[in-house]
Amino acid sequence: MKLEDHLESHLEDHLESHLEDHLGSHLGNHRDNHLDNHLEDHVKEVDDQSGPRGGSGRDLGRQQVLQVKAWAWPKR
Repeated sequence: MKLEDHLESHLEDHLESHLEDHLGSHLGNHRDNHLDNHLEDHVKEVDDQSGPRGGSGRDLGRQQVLQVKAWAWPKR
């Protein structure tokens, strides 16, 4: 194998790996943002349905949503 061919093959492998990592990270961030927004919508629904601020239903609902969020993204 010529040096040129070897370098070309190595560069293609490196770029492919880098692209996969970058896209995986980007898609992961997009998914996390989408799910964060979805969970925030649930928090707002709980807030709207449970009445005045400080109501026990509101606090419980918010706590449940935050527990799901912590379970879904333990690294965050």
